[in-house]
Amino acid sequence: MSYHTLKHVEETIQERTEFLRVNRSEIISFNHVKQVDGYQILLNNGNRFMVSRSYKNKIDEFLHGRLPGPGIR
Repeated sequence: MSYHTLKHVEETIQERTEFLRVNRSEIISFNHVKQVDGYQILLNNGNRFMVSRSYKNKIDEFLHGRLPGPGIR
């Protein structure tokens, strides 16, 4: 159990480029992402996470910089 805020955790791991906050209460590792479909992210283990509208642009920019091809613009 941790008594840190998610903001504190996010600041602590900011140098780890595989982690990204997807909504107000969750940070995920993109090393385990199987699929991104609009506002939904599916992990390799079957867990699904919803991306909030306020984090959608950050997710799109994050993916654009890491995917081959023209991207999602």
